[in-house]
Amino acid sequence: MTQYRLLVTDVDGTLLDRHHQLPPENAAAIQALRAQGHGFTLATGRIELAVRPFVDQLQLDVPLILYNGARIVDPRTGRCLWQAHLPPAAVETALVLLRELPVDVNLYSEGQLFVRAITPPVQEHLNKDKVTANVVGDLLTFVRTRCPGPVTKLLIIGQEPAFREFAQQLRRRLGDPMPVHLVSSDPVYLEMLPDGASKGAGLRYLCRHLGIPLEQVVAVGDAPNDIDMLEAAGVGVAVANAHPDVLAASDYVAPACDEGGVAHVIRRFFLEGP
Repeated sequence: MTQYRLLVTDVDGTLLDRHHQLPPENAAAIQALRAQGHGFTLATGRIELAVRPFVDQLQLDVPLILYNGARIVDPRTGRCLWQAHLPPAAVETALVLLRELPVDVNLYSEGQLFVRAITPPVQEHLNKDKVTANVVGDLLTFVRTRCPGPVTKLLIIGQEPAFREFAQQLRRRLGDPMPVHLVSSDPVYLEMLPDGASKGAGLRYLCRHLGIPLEQVVAVGDAPNDIDMLEAAGVGVAVANAHPDVLAASDYVAPACDEGGVAHVIRRFFLEGP
């Protein structure tokens, strides 16, 4: 029987409940998991600042998969172990297209968040992640003149019709295959990531870095951006509240995020066994 050594879990809708709080039963199970020598880490679209409360509360020491796999960071030192960036021409093309659509855009560079303005949808996202944003006005002008470094990702906040139109126009402009990757982490979020950056790719890098075979990893998620991570792991687990595509791609279905799904996974695969 396989002995699992590492648990990797998505954050929103998986580790956290629907109110974006960490259920006490999940926190207690994670401490028990780590006390027995197993590894635990997060794989999320969030940035460093947005996971810091959980890193501190859980005293995490395994590198974190952030920005949906575009950046891997050591939580103890803050050192970036690996990262990818969006091609500058693709960023400018996307920002030109997004100007004409009813969406908000979060731009991430050098670990910071930049926005055109604090609109209600942007504020809701900031409240959820408990982070602040730098208001810089027009993002295209900002990227061309004073962005602190390469762009790691764009988070587009809106609705499906606008997302679909953006994806179609972007593909026409950039060609197929595109040098970027579009993924949905929530019905109102569409993320533009560097080509090849994903949670699955991040998990593969992390396992090479740690010397842990993928077969000895259990991964848990709820949204379409988790699917390739679940497929890469030895066991891919969907929480019961997951998107139908995630449920279909999983090897096992755990209770919903509001019911301590991660704690159940820890008991099932690490502490008690079948």
